[in-house]
Amino acid sequence: MDAVLDGGIARRRVSEIVGCSGAGRTALAAAFVAVATRRGEVVAWIDGAGAFDPASIVAAGVDLSRLLWISARDGNPLRRNAATPFERRRLAILKAAELVLDAGGFGVVVIDFGNLKYPIPQSAALRLARAAGRSGAAVIVIASRRMCGTFAALSLAIEHARPLFSRLVPGSPAIFAGLKLQATVTRNKLGGIGASAIIRAMVDPIGRCATQPIATVNRQAAAGHS
Repeated sequence: MDAVLDGGIARRRVSEIVGCSGAGRTALAAAFVAVATRRGEVVAWIDGAGAFDPASIVAAGVDLSRLLWISARDGNPLRRNAATPFERRRLAILKAAELVLDAGGFGVVVIDFGNLKYPIPQSAALRLARAAGRSGAAVIVIASRRMCGTFAALSLAIEHARPLFSRLVPGSPAIFAGLKLQATVTRNKLGGIGASAIIRAMVDPIGRCATQPIATVNRQAAAGHS
């Protein structure tokens, strides 16, 4: 993934990881967060999908003592009479992001919009991009579709390629072993689109809920990325 992204996720910018539920977008965001916490940085995870699972995040290598977890799943109760549930949740997510970025001191800020149906308004995307620039943090938006439009410096689309199966011994029944995913750069203001990588998200065969992403870079696409 570092080769595909020409070094990784940029600081002071908004980057999007887009894909359907179960495509691996959260696992990939967790991998970036794990690197940051290993470096001793403090990170924030704004959970607007109600999908944050501390055990899975720890399994990805994240140090929870360096992570601020904010739940924005239920929206802002002060706006219950002023907006639909989707709008309340969107407003709560954006408000939490602005407060975190204005506070400063975070190396990475993940904003999980879940499966919200519509992009955020351009004015909100502009404020988010400006807040990222002021804070110095790498902002990672994960969602089912692009949320920030032209104000995202990077958009990374993840989709299922095919399921993977294995056998414990020859002749035994095939069991589900994980997913083969494809990550493709669909937008990059810093230069280069179309680069892709294959990620194998493997299931622990003894059921410890551990996921082991192994990135295999598509060398031909990576060469075109430069």
